[in-house]
Amino acid sequence: MLQLDIVTPHRKLLSTSCDSVILPGVNGEFEVLEGHTPVLTTLKPGVLSFRHANSTVKLMVAEGFAEADNTHVSVLVESAALPEEIDIKAEQELIDKLQKELANIKSGEDVELKHMHVQIERATAKLQIF
Repeated sequence: MLQLDIVTPHRKLLSTSCDSVILPGVNGEFEVLEGHTPVLTTLKPGVLSFRHANSTVKLMVAEGFAEADNTHVSVLVESAALPEEIDIKAEQELIDKLQKELANIKSGEDVELKHMHVQIERATAKLQIF
């Protein structure tokens, strides 16, 4: 069994035992099982899933870091959300609004572009957990 802890700057979202964890690493998804070699990695906004017994739980995580070893996975992210915390309609409306705004941004406004892309990635990840 693995111990999984998910923490944001505002709260400890989750602390549970599980059989495996799939993380959205910046270089692609990867799975952590009991006995995993120690690793510290950067996460991108996406879906984190973990399996316990015969059920799988999915949640959204924003950018952050994960540290794993043979018995523990610690996830430190800017934000995270469980399915019951997500308003599907509001997230879809946000994506639509941001995509329209992207069309009006001039090149050279890189900081604003990057911020909007991150918001879209987060909202998209929220919709992917359903």
